[in-house]
Amino acid sequence: MLLHSNKMIIKKLCVFLISLAAVFSSQAQSITQVVSVMPPYSNKLSDYIAAPGKINVTINAQYGWDGTDLQYYMQGAIVSADESIIIRTRRDYKPAQPMVIKVVQLPAGGFATPPYILTYSDIRQIFDEQNLEFIGITRQEVMQNGLPEGMYTICFDIVQYSTNSRIVSSCSAPFSVSSVEAPIIISLVFFFSLREHEAKNVVFTWTRPVSAPMNTQYKLKIIELNNPGDNYQDKIRSAAYPSFFETTVTGNTYLYSYANPALTPGKTYAFVVSAIDPVGRTAFRNKGFSEVNVFT
Repeated sequence: MLLHSNKMIIKKLCVFLISLAAVFSSQAQSITQVVSVMPPYSNKLSDYIAAPGKINVTINAQYGWDGTDLQYYMQGAIVSADESIIIRTRRDYKPAQPMVIKVVQLPAGGFATPPYILTYSDIRQIFDEQNLEFIGITRQEVMQNGLPEGMYTICFDIVQYSTNSRIVSSCSAPFSVSSVEAPIIISLVFFFSLREHEAKNVVFTWTRPVSAPMNTQYKLKIIELNNPGDNYQDKIRSAAYPSFFETTVTGNTYLYSYANPALTPGKTYAFVVSAIDPVGRTAFRNKGFSEVNVFT
């Protein structure tokens, strides 16, 4: 008799679990979301989180939940193609209040849920820096250097608020994160030797990087070397080492003339050109610095 009773309990439990699974399956099938990310694709994490309209998410709960409002919360992730880098909402994070999709009753009967579009505030909450965890890369590396170049997707999980059960997960189409090339020096060539009369009018030219914004600025910096064997690579990048001459232009050429400090015959100089996005949205390789050239 006891054995028969246990079998009946197990049978009822199985029926209950199957029914519960069917409910969740039905809910998952009735809810969809579409995720898109608008170009350009910067390597700066803040460009995706802090820019309104950058990430777009539309949620459709097609059939409603029998007239019950959908209460849920969302978790997000930025994932590299090989999943070696993941920046995501902490798995234990749950907001104090749920997000709500209202179910409306139709005049002819039945229920419907209008599409819900995530707001700028929603995105900011999901990717709040305090609630993010970094896998395969450190928070400091991302803040200092940005995302490494490669293919990424942005994904969202819809989680039922009362049960913490994941209802549906969706990702954007893959997009490529890449840095813009730094300028390349055209002239003066490395270790060019100026004749005395040439030192009065020196033309510095460099390339405009492909994909650089039209408003990109270029900073030309020249330093004087006390010894030709000096470590000019470090000195020209050091704020402590004095500059011989600096200027910022919007074109890709500069005429160094009588109006500028005189170049001394026999002295050795090093120069570099750095690309600068005045609004700070473009990531240049090598932080925008060209190679360093030396001339005498």
